[in-house]
Amino acid sequence: MASDLGDADPKTLGIAINTLKTKLENAVIVLASRHEESACVTASVSSNLHHKIKAGDLIKHLLPTIDGKGGGKADSAQAGGKLPEKINDMLALIEPWINEHWS
Repeated sequence: MASDLGDADPKTLGIAINTLKTKLENAVIVLASRHEESACVTASVSSNLHHKIKAGDLIKHLLPTIDGKGGGKADSAQAGGKLPEKINDMLALIEPWINEHWS
């Protein structure tokens, strides 16, 4: 699941992702927003999927698109970037990356 939450602040992204994690058992979740002229991104991967996909690796793949910095672990990761106008381009990279790492 990937979604642009508009102008949500990083705290709101965290609350939203934690809520989704409790409702989705097998999920890769990426939420993004534009906050104070920056791109904010948070990702979560269900523990039963860590053998194929790690949130930190996914975030690292997305960072160049938003000129960002960040990182994380297998289960969660966060980043911020200088190019909030590129959020939709960044979100479009998620599904192909997951498909590549799933096989």
